[in-house]
Amino acid sequence: MTRLIANQKISRRTVVCLAVPRPHLPAIKLSGLRAVDPAVTYTVVVLGAFALLFALLGATVSVGRVPRVAFAGLPRDESAEQLLSAFVRSDLGMPERGGGIGPPAGTLPAGIKPFNYTVKKGDTISEIAASFGLRIDTLISYNRIEEVRAVRAGATLLVPAFDSGEPVDGVLYNVRRGDSLSAIAARFGVELNPILDANELASEIIRPGEVLFVPGARMETIALRRALGTLFIKPVVGRLTSTFGMRIDPFTNTNRMHYGVDWANVEGTPVRASNGGVVSMVGESRTLGKYILIDHVDQYQTLYAHLSAWSVREGVRVEQGATIGRVGNTGKSTGPHLHFAIYKNYEPVDPFDYVH
Repeated sequence: MTRLIANQKISRRTVVCLAVPRPHLPAIKLSGLRAVDPAVTYTVVVLGAFALLFALLGATVSVGRVPRVAFAGLPRDESAEQLLSAFVRSDLGMPERGGGIGPPAGTLPAGIKPFNYTVKKGDTISEIAASFGLRIDTLISYNRIEEVRAVRAGATLLVPAFDSGEPVDGVLYNVRRGDSLSAIAARFGVELNPILDANELASEIIRPGEVLFVPGARMETIALRRALGTLFIKPVVGRLTSTFGMRIDPFTNTNRMHYGVDWANVEGTPVRASNGGVVSMVGESRTLGKYILIDHVDQYQTLYAHLSAWSVREGVRVEQGATIGRVGNTGKSTGPHLHFAIYKNYEPVDPFDYVH
């Protein structure tokens, strides 16, 4: 019997028939190779598909680790003084405050013949402008003054005037891609022909980077307030008890950075919006107590903390000077006061650089 079994020829089909039945899969022939077992081929295909799927998922997770731009909520209380550096965002950007004066960018308009004025001790920009019968924003715009308080005696101002020497009101405008003279005139609410004359333009063709003088135009309110130093106002009446900078923490008795200024007053004293903007957060934490966060143009944000009550809700727009809350003693506080902070580009700045 043993010999018979040894000499018996057992076909491949016989072995397959004795195994568990499986569905018929057509053999797949690869170019240059002999036929591959269908089961092996489909197994390889399925495993390959799973491998590709996991690779794609891994890439997605990796991309997901990029820092978010949206609000992330309040940080833990121990880092509350760095509130905005982690999550405040704004898409409205304007040039940085610099200070002083500088020559107009680009080439001055050909049709305007400015003359020089040397600033004397005791001069103010408003007085200089008035002496020539001009508006203050004309001198600020034409001389690219970023902060009027930085203009010192001895500085030279350019006073825009026609060929006759008569001073003329208006602002400088840097042409941007897509601009047209008619659109610029409409934006400033002035006539087109005076722009052509003041700039000695033979046609309405203008190019990005050119500098135009727009007679009769006014500076935008935000830009003018920034130059005048009135972009932010003092948010509360009170006694100054702490300034921006290093100080001894009243709770830990250690040297620690204070990212704002404190004004003390009786509980319930009105707190005003230092600048117009949109209320982005109204909340309460163990450190800040009841607080309000407002987003402003120019990538600024303001924080009002230790309030006793709120007068606004998230998402509403408030005007500069509007009452938004009341002085309180909530959170980590040694007495009724307002903690006020200003942030620029997500970083804390000294409020006294902006509020006077």
